[in-house]
Order: sequence, then structure tokens, then C-alpha cells
Amino acid sequence: MKNNLKLFIGILIGIATTGVVYAATTAAESISYGNGTVKDALDYLYGAPQIQKICEYQDSTYGDSNNIYSIGTKYKCYVNSNQFYYFYVLAVNNEQVELIMDRNITQNTNQTTMSWANAMKYVKDNNLKSSWSNVLDINLPSVQDIANAVGNENWNAAANSDWWCLETKTKDQPSGPKYCLNNTTTKLWLWDNTRECQDWGCSNNLGSTEAYGYWTRDAITGTSNAWIVNGLAQIGYDATSNTSNRGVRPVITVLKANLYKNN
Repeated sequence: MKNNLKLFIGILIGIATTGVVYAATTAAESISYGNGTVKDALDYLYGAPQIQKICEYQDSTYGDSNNIYSIGTKYKCYVNSNQFYYFYVLAVNNEQVELIMDRNITQNTNQTTMSWANAMKYVKDNNLKSSWSNVLDINLPSVQDIANAVGNENWNAAANSDWWCLETKTKDQPSGPKYCLNNTTTKLWLWDNTRECQDWGCSNNLGSTEAYGYWTRDAITGTSNAWIVNGLAQIGYDATSNTSNRGVRPVITVLKANLYKNN
């Protein structure tokens, strides 16, 4: 009788304990984490077929060698099983990383330059999203991310209408394009591989057929202009209808888990 009673009490304790553990686990899994919940993160982690090592570390010439996710770190990314491009880390948001291509994807094609509207369509409707199967998203760069990447976090695209310099983080001046350069060119990765930029610090002069720069995804409210980055180390703006000067430099979004470095 005593043994049966002990067994019964043990079962009750087990049921109660299980209920408490289950309730605690359910509550914990609902806690917000990043862009989802702890459960979402655990499901992703242990479900993990979609976690692929697709972006291989190249160098930290413009980044921090102690942090492989640092702004300006260079990667070789396989956007699908057969194709890769080189990218630089542009922004980090929780567990997601945005990387900007090292050149315009329209380089050496019959669509080297295009209007802003067509540039937006190019990344969204030109099968890039569907053919780049290893990325979470693809877009034009955010001008605010460009500003943040050069350490100009106090600049706000919605409140400004001035051209300014990527290197010196000052407003552009009428004294000429070289005003925007200093002796460090630590942000060269943001304007490299553009037309005639070798004269202003670029590593590669691509000649007269290449775009002068690239569009961002941000139009300027109340105007017919959109923000651009050009080969003169500047953020500026151009008429959205201009078809002759700006190209497309894609930004891809991947998970931190997709980035790796071989020891």
C-alpha cells in the first residue's frame, strides 16, 4: 500500500513538474528575438537546411580584421550554385547582413546606365531575386546605410538636400571634385569601379562606357530626384529620369550564418 502511494505521489509530482516545464518552455519560446521569436531562431538553427556557407571572407582592407562582420569587409558570395560576385559588408541588422557589390552589375552590358525607375525594376523584376537563390533579399543600396557606413550617422536623408563627401563627411564645395578626398581613401570600396574615378582615388578606370556612379533606392521627397553615389567620392542626387549616368550596384541580404572565414 505504501509503495503504491509513493508511486501515485511520484506520478502527480511528475505531471506537475512536466506542466511547469512545458509552460516555461512555451513562454520562453515566445520571447522576441531579432526579427522573430526564440522558437523561430531554434527552428531555423536546428532545421538548418537553408543555412549555407555562401559568402567567403576575402580581406579586411577596409574593415576590422578582428570582426568578420565589420563594415567594409570583403566577401566572395555565391548568389547561386554557379555564379559568384565580390561584395563588401554595408550594414548589419541583428542576425542579417547587407553586402554591396564591388561594382555595378550593369557593367559591360547593354544596360550600363538607366533611369532610377528602371534601376529599381532591374533588381526587383529582372529575375535577379529568383535567380539569386542563396540570398534573402536584393535591392538597391539605402543612402542612409551609405552615410552610416562612412561614420556620418547624424546625417539624415529625409532632412538634407546637399551633396557631401564620403571621405571627409562634409558638404561638397565648388572647389572641385578632389575636395572630397583625403589621403586615406578608407571608403574607396563605395565608389570604386566607376567611370573616370581613377583620377579621384579609384583603383580601376573603366573608361567612357561605364556609369559615373550608381543609384540608391531613395527618392528625395517632393522632388523628381533620387540619391546617388558617384566616382568622385560624393553622395549627391540626380533627376530620376536621367538615363545616361547611373548604373545598378546591388545590395544582397544574407544571414550572419552564411558568412564564413577559413582559418
